[in-house]
Amino acid sequence: MALKRGMAAALALSCALLLTGCSSLLENPYAVVEPHTERPATAEDSSAVQAGTYSELVNTVLFFVSQGTEKGLIQLTDDYDGDVEEDLNRACLEVAKDDPLGAYAVDFIKNDCTKVLTTYEATITISYRRTREQIRSLVNVTGTSAIRDEVRAALADFQSEVALRVGYFTESADSIAALVRQAYYDEPAGALGMPEFTVSLYPASGGQQRIVEILLTYPEDTQALRQKSDDLQSTADALVLPLRPHQLSPSARQAELFSLVREHVRARPDGGPTAWDALLGDGADSEGLALTFQLLSGKMEVGSVLVEGTLNGEPHFWNQLTAGGGALGAVVKATGAAGMMANGIVAIGIPGILVPLLIGTIMRFPQGSGTTAMITGSAIIAPMLVTLGINPYLAGLAVCLTAMCPSFLNDSYFHVVTSFSGMDIKTSLKTWTIGSILVPVFGSVIICILSLFIH
Repeated sequence: MALKRGMAAALALSCALLLTGCSSLLENPYAVVEPHTERPATAEDSSAVQAGTYSELVNTVLFFVSQGTEKGLIQLTDDYDGDVEEDLNRACLEVAKDDPLGAYAVDFIKNDCTKVLTTYEATITISYRRTREQIRSLVNVTGTSAIRDEVRAALADFQSEVALRVGYFTESADSIAALVRQAYYDEPAGALGMPEFTVSLYPASGGQQRIVEILLTYPEDTQALRQKSDDLQSTADALVLPLRPHQLSPSARQAELFSLVREHVRARPDGGPTAWDALLGDGADSEGLALTFQLLSGKMEVGSVLVEGTLNGEPHFWNQLTAGGGALGAVVKATGAAGMMANGIVAIGIPGILVPLLIGTIMRFPQGSGTTAMITGSAIIAPMLVTLGINPYLAGLAVCLTAMCPSFLNDSYFHVVTSFSGMDIKTSLKTWTIGSILVPVFGSVIICILSLFIH
């Protein structure tokens, strides 16, 4: 009896983990790092600040930079241990070249040191290549998802500059450029022509923190783009709102979405690359059609992903629906197709414990929904347990384990992981998908061993 309670607890825990996996990732906010810049101690002279060590000297110069100070006075304390003039030169160079803020904002820093009795006073003169407003408007973020979010917001507002102080930076300029492209397609109403952009990192190499500067040049005047975006949003709202998508079933929303596309979207092979071209212009190419579908599917509450690739050697865009797994699972169950597959597996004469493992995988792979795979697979396995002669708890664990195998393109969670991690689809297939196969494989070995002792 104790063993059965233990297996029941394990089953409950496994189901809870599988069912909450998506939401836990979605609800996990990215951290925002506020860089620590100590405010130096003020000397008796209100115009001067004190420094007693080399680190305090560096922090003081950095404090001047963070405030946009052009000339500051540092008073070195009587007990300062070190070569004052050498340390001053080294501190100014370190801030100007190695610190992210200094590398981004400072043109040069010079110092003039004077001995006053037993102490030294150093005048720090700073020349800037950024305005005080640019320095103070730096946004502090951590992680690729945060960078993507900030770039998405800037693109939606057609801003010409994005400057981010990134904590624990591990990316390259090329990876940031890829994030800019991804962020552009995240906002279909604002995707009115891919802007030209340059990515600069400060400092150019090294360090756990970097400042990322993205300069954007749009194909049209900013005000004109904002007006086109507003018109596009209004048009899409006018098409969708009368349908009241929140009152429709998922299948009904999909049907209405396809009706809207057929009736209102204008396609033209040599058309424009935006949703505006498709709904308000003279027609759109595959890129514009895909953006239009993304715009309308979002308003219709239908999950979809924009996919970029090639067709006949030419760039091409598609949309992939990610909300149809449950419906397919219901069809499989209702038609008895899953039961026939299970009976065929049993007829082969393989060990009974492999049946729930295989059915869980079979239920997951074609339609992508882990939850549907668990529910459908459990309903199929339940009446077969006596015939198979396997422990019901092990069977339940087997179905839950294989419900994540594999996480592929037809899995909504696959795209959540890909989006939030900043990976492209190829990288995600090589890492996340492979991992989602290996974990159930090793887990299945353990369940098979347990089945030899637990009946």
